[in-house]
Amino acid sequence: MKNLYLLVYSICFSLLVNCGGDSSQEKAALSQNSGAQGAKAQVQSSLKVNGKTPSAYYNQFLFKIKKSKDPSGWDFSQLVKNTKDVSLTEKDMFADFDLALHEDGTYHLAYSEQRERPADPEFGGREFEGIRSIVKTGKWKLDGANIVISGLGTGTPLEYKGAYAENEVPAFRLTFNGDLHSKGLKGKAAIFTVASSSSTEQPTKWKGYDNESK
Repeated sequence: MKNLYLLVYSICFSLLVNCGGDSSQEKAALSQNSGAQGAKAQVQSSLKVNGKTPSAYYNQFLFKIKKSKDPSGWDFSQLVKNTKDVSLTEKDMFADFDLALHEDGTYHLAYSEQRERPADPEFGGREFEGIRSIVKTGKWKLDGANIVISGLGTGTPLEYKGAYAENEVPAFRLTFNGDLHSKGLKGKAAIFTVASSSSTEQPTKWKGYDNESK
């Protein structure tokens, strides 16, 4: 009987030791995982884009309507536009973008395709014929220093200086992840920066059309 008690005690003690060992390993793993997450969060919080946090940097591009302080002045809206036309596969076809990024993580895009036509010999310059216009909505988010715009592409920050500008301005280079209508947009990139529009219409009222030019 005494031997039986010793056997039972030995088994119980063994189980307690093993259980305690597993608990220590789990605590160590949880502690290590928590430390890794803390380090990642610290890196994210210290990340800067041209001296600003990613959130502060991309807030510069948010859509807003600016009221003129001058009673006789013009109100205007701030949105984001491509700095140069994006060429498509079809000859003399180009894409143009008016992008409204909203604070709630949504966006409105007015996308248009235009065809360049021969310029008036008297006035010269470039002339375009509107082919189609599409209004697209979706969501956007930040991924580190980049902006991810669903259904459109991923943008990386940069400082842009236009041909006639004195100073560089905040911008991002957007690489398109697909075509929006005609072929030739996927894989290309365009620089987007803040632009002003004389229209103060809310993006929710933007209207598009799909008019095939024959």
